[in-house]
Amino acid sequence: MRRGFRIALWLTAVAGLLVGGSRVPGLLSELEYFRLTNFELEGGRVLTLEQVLRHMDIPDGASFWDDSAGWSNRIGSHPMVRSVRLSMRLPRTLVISLEERVPVAFVATPVLEPVDRDGVVLPLDPVARRLDLPVLQGVGPNTAELRVLAAEAARLAGTDPRFTAMLSEMALDDQGNVLGSLGDETVVFRFRPRLSAIRLREGIAVLADARKRRTDLVADVIDLRYEDQVVVHYSERNAEKDGQGTR
Repeated sequence: MRRGFRIALWLTAVAGLLVGGSRVPGLLSELEYFRLTNFELEGGRVLTLEQVLRHMDIPDGASFWDDSAGWSNRIGSHPMVRSVRLSMRLPRTLVISLEERVPVAFVATPVLEPVDRDGVVLPLDPVARRLDLPVLQGVGPNTAELRVLAAEAARLAGTDPRFTAMLSEMALDDQGNVLGSLGDETVVFRFRPRLSAIRLREGIAVLADARKRRTDLVADVIDLRYEDQVVVHYSERNAEKDGQGTR
């Protein structure tokens, strides 16, 4: 009987939409069957359902047929939300699907704050979240340079997470090339933005080979700017890294 009622109700709604046009959603919104009483969150890793609903500010008694654009816009304005999609599942359930922003690096504002691939500063506690990310040097919030470096940090994380884990700093030189410093090893990878996975693997392989070939010198710069070659710059072991001793 319940299933028959649902089918009849849907047939009535469809017929009404065809005949009555825009008046029907208003009439159907008064039916208890379409009232939103259940809410589900998909894709929430940082944000909880309670936080999302508080930000959306959905009024009590809201209906399946209400205009949800305002709800979507409000949660879409949250700094942790990259995109949002709302869908209804009858009876009485609103499904909220989020794509949250993911931290890829730190930027000084002047304190270190995490940013996502678009360079958006995220309201996350680095200590509580145990974030271990490269620091983007020489850039400020809301700048084109920040967006370039953040996008490259995200691309490297997707290409080779192990390499990204070794990155301590990233910066841009005067020509727009990226300088990626590898933590305690004091090695710099220099490359043009949008470094490919193949090119990165070539640079890592050349660094390993250079260390085997020249144990008397330190390979401190791996230059990937040139299409058909990887250029290695050396400095004398135990010498100060001041640009002298480069070959």
